[in-house]
Amino acid sequence: MSSTNILTKWGYDGPKSGRALEVLLVNRHEEFRELARVIFARLPPGMGPVADWEIFVLNFTLDVTDQFRVWCNEEPVNPQSSIKALTILRQLGFPRTTMNHLTHMLNLSYMIAEEFKVIYRRTD
Repeated sequence: MSSTNILTKWGYDGPKSGRALEVLLVNRHEEFRELARVIFARLPPGMGPVADWEIFVLNFTLDVTDQFRVWCNEEPVNPQSSIKALTILRQLGFPRTTMNHLTHMLNLSYMIAEEFKVIYRRTD
């Protein structure tokens, strides 16, 4: 989990976000794996494992919460919002067959991101 610098775009510093992610993974490892299976479902089989996949999944969940704020009119719509929203829905909806499955994945993403934010604030 050394490449936590991807989280700096959200305003989280590297070492502190790394510690917060480690704490989050203790309780939410299975949820991270479930999201990773969906997010990485379209990768070619021969590509091999994704390095720092936990950080990638966390970044994805932060994108989901960011888009949720746009959908709820808490943040203004920017030019990339529609593409980002469609990408999220297509990525989470790919192997799913019902709206319930898609909603579950959106809720899971939102919950993980919100828990990360709480843990990050409490981390020294």
